[in-house]
Amino acid sequence: MLSDAQIKNLKPLKARRRYADYDGLYIEVGITGKKHWLYRYTQNGKRGWHSLGEYPMVGLREARELKDNARRQLYDGVPLSGTPQEEVHTFGEVALNWFSQLEQRLTSEKEKQTARSRIKNHVLPFLGDRPVEQIKPTDILSVIRRLEERGTLEVAHRVYQTCGRIFRFAVAAGLCERDPAADIKGAIMPVPQRHFSSITDPVQVGALLRAIDIYPGGVVRMAMMFSALTFCRPGEIRHAEWSEINGDEWKIAAEKMKMRRPHIVPLSLQAVDVLDKIKIISGSGRYVFPSA
Repeated sequence: MLSDAQIKNLKPLKARRRYADYDGLYIEVGITGKKHWLYRYTQNGKRGWHSLGEYPMVGLREARELKDNARRQLYDGVPLSGTPQEEVHTFGEVALNWFSQLEQRLTSEKEKQTARSRIKNHVLPFLGDRPVEQIKPTDILSVIRRLEERGTLEVAHRVYQTCGRIFRFAVAAGLCERDPAADIKGAIMPVPQRHFSSITDPVQVGALLRAIDIYPGGVVRMAMMFSALTFCRPGEIRHAEWSEINGDEWKIAAEKMKMRRPHIVPLSLQAVDVLDKIKIISGSGRYVFPSA
């Protein structure tokens, strides 16, 4: 038998789950946390489910009384009217639940924020209130087309991929039968390949370094110089933390690296000199090159 405390502490899981009280009384917990009372009965050799209302509007004691009334009704030969109301799961609710699962696996705060903003800004305004099982491939394509018209093709592909993951999560949870995003895979405009040429001429390299040296922004100038001395990606420079610097060595955590492996960068005397200068400005903070 269940207690009030147990029912209050029931948490949503990846799929709907029913917990037995006794004598055919169950409480169902949906993936969004909604709780619903159900009575499982047998009539004319067939099993069925009878809805008794939502918790906490219908408490434990009242649910047991309603279940007893339903049993007496069946005993008297009166069929039960109504069937369990299916819980409607919107795309927004499923996406929120998917994010909660995703954040348990991701350690990078940047990845979490990026994934959330893609769906929040580009999908939820159009599909957030729609039942997830009613969304069609054309609905998703209309969202992608808006991004394509703005020229943000790479964002369009990222949004499409995230939508597909959310729908596959919904399929695994029994909330819809299939992933409608899979049907529009070939309809999305490809991202054009862009190749940025590198400066290989020594004269041009020298001109670049002199331009960096006279750049007026203090933190930005030192960040660009540090980048030139370490050959690291802009994102790695932006997120460099003082806790990662140890003398003439910079150890970048695995979650910040593209290949998800820790990376050690040996620092030249010139790079250490840049750190010594920037430390006067940002040494008491978290980031080596903080943004204003």
